[in-house]
Amino acid sequence: MPEPDVLPLFIEPEREDSLRAVSLALLRVRASGTTCKEIAAKIGCHFDTIEAASNERSMLGFDSIARLAFHYAETRPFIEGLW
Repeated sequence: MPEPDVLPLFIEPEREDSLRAVSLALLRVRASGTTCKEIAAKIGCHFDTIEAASNERSMLGFDSIARLAFHYAETRPFIEGLW
C-alpha cells in the first residue's frame, strides 16, 4: 500500500499517544482545582467523559478537544501535539 501524501514533519499518531496527550491536558486543568464537572460544563460534555479521558480510558471528540484548547490555554501545548 502506498504511503499517504503528507508533510514529512508529521508522523502517524498512535491512539495511546493521543489518549495520553488529552489526559495530560485535562490533568493540567484539574491541577488548578477545576473539577471534571466544571470542565464538562465549560466544553459541553458529560463529566463522566472528562473523568474517563483524564484516566486514558476514553478519547474526547474533536469538538470537545477544540473547546478545551479554547477555554483553557494551558492545555494548548498538549493539544497542539496531536497535530
